[in-house]
Amino acid sequence: RFWKILTRESPLDVSNVGSIGIELTNFAGMGDPTVTTKLLGKNSPVQVSPAHKAKILEDTVKFQWKGLIGTDTYVVQVILKKRLGRRRSPDERMWTFTVGGGKTELQWDVKNIPSGEFLWSVLAFDDEKVVGVFSPDRSFTIVR
Repeated sequence: RFWKILTRESPLDVSNVGSIGIELTNFAGMGDPTVTTKLLGKNSPVQVSPAHKAKILEDTVKFQWKGLIGTDTYVVQVILKKRLGRRRSPDERMWTFTVGGGKTELQWDVKNIPSGEFLWSVLAFDDEKVVGVFSPDRSFTIVR
């Protein structure tokens, strides 16, 4: 048998989804295979904390987000947008963390990180490496 997967507008429009994982199961030569789609494409985890425009006074930033069903690994990206006391950052600094095991939080030690405004976002991917998209940027400021 040959299979062709097409997108259509109804009942489920997936024509604009960035990444779709197709899994064929129950195919042992008997009966039709079961098709499962994993739609991570435009879905992203929802950030919980730090809140947008939060002021961080501690030496640790705790990132939390609501995960996606069927995903167990997340990538958290943090970008230094602007150092405090300067007009511009001399260079844009970025930190990337991978969080596995279905965990939806991360503690970041910022003792040696400069004061400034940061952007953070998170994306999900599953054990089959189907990747979603980064959540919208949220900002926070480390104040010393």
